Amino acid sequence: MKEHSQGAWVLLFPEGTRSKGDDSLPWKSGAFRLAIDAQVPVVPTVIHHARRLWPSKSLLPRPGVLVVEFLEPVATEGMIVKQHPSLRNTVRDLVIERHDQGLATRDS
Repeated sequence: MKEHSQGAWVLLFPEGTRSKGDDSLPWKSGAFRLAIDAQVPVVPTVIHHARRLWPSKSLLPRPGVLVVEFLEPVATEGMIVKQHPSLRNTVRDLVIERHDQGLATRDS
């Protein structure tokens, strides 16, 4: 990943599409394989209010405010690609737990 070594970021949405309900869809593994292959950390990201402002049936989002929260990076140093399910599950659990807490408990 020459681009990453030069400071580029890669943003991937592991669900692959927007959920129609409140539950998270199954997460795909590509982003986690990529991170392990490049030996770069994964930054779990929580997007609050996305479903309200951009419902799955809507082509365009509604006007409003999204809150994007970056959690502590999860290291991949020393991991091998076949460990991607563990990395995926760890990151997914962190994102879902933080999202379920809502904004009321967010540290400023």
